[in-house]
Amino acid sequence: MVSLRALFGKDADILHDDDFQALLLAGLTAPLGAALLSPLLGTLTDPLGVSSARIGLLMSAFTAPSIFLIPIAGVISDRVGRKPVLVAGLVLFGIGGCGLAGTTDFEVAILLRLLQGVGGAGILPVIITSIGDIYTGTAETTAQGFRFTSSGVTQTVFPAIAGFLVAFGWQYPLLLYGIAFLMAGVVVVVLEEPSGRRGPTDRTDHAPDSDGEAFLEAVRRRQVLGLLVVYGIPPALYIGFLTYISIVVARLLGGTPAQAGLLVAVMNVVKAVAASQAGRIAAWFDRQVVLLAAANVLLGGGLATVALAPSVLVVGAGVVLLGGGSGVLMSLYRSLLTRLSPGRVRGSMVSVGESIITLGMTVFPIVAGATIAFAQSAIGFGVAVRWTLFGLAVGGVAFSVTVLLMAHPFESP
Repeated sequence: MVSLRALFGKDADILHDDDFQALLLAGLTAPLGAALLSPLLGTLTDPLGVSSARIGLLMSAFTAPSIFLIPIAGVISDRVGRKPVLVAGLVLFGIGGCGLAGTTDFEVAILLRLLQGVGGAGILPVIITSIGDIYTGTAETTAQGFRFTSSGVTQTVFPAIAGFLVAFGWQYPLLLYGIAFLMAGVVVVVLEEPSGRRGPTDRTDHAPDSDGEAFLEAVRRRQVLGLLVVYGIPPALYIGFLTYISIVVARLLGGTPAQAGLLVAVMNVVKAVAASQAGRIAAWFDRQVVLLAAANVLLGGGLATVALAPSVLVVGAGVVLLGGGSGVLMSLYRSLLTRLSPGRVRGSMVSVGESIITLGMTVFPIVAGATIAFAQSAIGFGVAVRWTLFGLAVGGVAFSVTVLLMAHPFESP
């Protein structure tokens, strides 16, 4: 029988750790805020009595609180501990999600999604921070990779289950959000409070007098600042892929929506596998900046290949590169940020990073759309789409690699 170490490297034993299992299970809920509801939106227009144009507000209502509350959740978790914030987040997430099954009032549904978004702000950043509290070195990178992989599995499995349940009634898939209550119970019973378990990471001779001073002192370090500057670029390029893959495949290459959907699924599988190997890959490199640069090149090269591909088959090759680069890079970025952050403000720092990710994912479609709209009158829509994606991919990677080289050295795990 193949051992876990053979599959995932020397740090795979963390999968037997009760604390990590609790965090991994809790993390299954985080992607469901969008992934579970998105395919159900068309089904909810009739019971909620709302048009197809307005039903999308249910998605915005969930994501909006995160922009403001993720940093606050990080600060609170530094003050009162990770466990209370995580449990509260899971409970609110479950209440808001399950509540949707009990209402046909659209305004009430919006309020419930806002409540669910408040809970969601206290889940993923706290889990990422907790992993940084508990583990060090390649073990942490492996743990962040496993968490990233589990997120991809969740986004694949739960929407499929929801698609089956909706045949029996629109309310039933929404009850899947009740898994958050179960996970909250697991965290209460199993998880030992993570904060402080890797506290002595303040690598300064002078201990700041306040958390605010500690945070600013950490940000002034060029490694931390450089990392934050490029933190939102990989998710932004990922969103660019999701936004335009159907246009490239179905409209520009004469493929089908089914082929576009299959390519998205392949990309997510590759990303999940790559993330699960991030710790093992990191151990191969003495200089982390080399690995960071290589992963950036894979990510940007993948999107550039998708943008200029002459056939659907070539798009598939680009998808593999993009998924591999994205899975490794985001696991490394999150591991580095927790490693470089002082224990007393680690939650705040991770929350800032997650807010930057949200910002990058929001800005990219706007910039790309504006660029395409400006260029299409001169060079045509298809060419504008291709060269806009290509330019943003190459520009984003070139910027990231330049900043990372300037911020170097990054310590090996």
